[in-house]
Amino acid sequence: MKKSFLLLFTLIGLCLSAIGQEVDNTEEVPPRSFLLLTPQTLLVGKASLGFERDLTSKHSLLSTLSYTQRNLTNWNSGTGESETNDLTGFGLELIHKIYTSPSGRTSRWYFMHGPRFNHLQDVGQGIAWVQSTDSDGNQILTSQDVERTTKINQFAYSFAMGNRLVVGNTFVCDFFMGILIQQAKINQVPLDGEETINGGYDYPHDETWFDPGYSGNMLLAGIRIGLGM
Repeated sequence: MKKSFLLLFTLIGLCLSAIGQEVDNTEEVPPRSFLLLTPQTLLVGKASLGFERDLTSKHSLLSTLSYTQRNLTNWNSGTGESETNDLTGFGLELIHKIYTSPSGRTSRWYFMHGPRFNHLQDVGQGIAWVQSTDSDGNQILTSQDVERTTKINQFAYSFAMGNRLVVGNTFVCDFFMGILIQQAKINQVPLDGEETINGGYDYPHDETWFDPGYSGNMLLAGIRIGLGM
């Protein structure tokens, strides 16, 4: 947590320093809109489409809708074997950007922050222990392979600094880097249909900033490309 705040304050300091060094020598232009894609999310089975709208000459709002569909390989401690699960879901993110220079410039540095929500479902095979009676009337436990659904509601907040480059007044390339603070609530639906909090598969906090888990602090970095309108 201390590392998170240290990086956050560093980003804010760099942003304020850049604001102080900017010289306004470009005429402002009317507010514009941008349609953006995040190509690196395709590597993890997520399609992301964003719409950014200039609010003022130095402020904009970016809303992003994402859809996830990919296969996960989990380790089942009961069978000692790996299992492949289907992970699907959607996400919504709202980002407030504060630019260090007015609209109209080709290259503009910015500081951004905003909330993120992801709703995911992890569907796969699991083991259930069922109590039954044998031919001698004794109570025994037998294992059964069942399909289990794990619901994941992830809440997060991001802080980052980046640069938006507009080429030819149309093509947009946006680089950013920062941190993502996330917390997930995980429910697994067992055989009786009742949900249990944080049950079933183990989803621990991230051990490092490079671990793309469901809870904890994660390094946030990427690129957005798109078109201006």
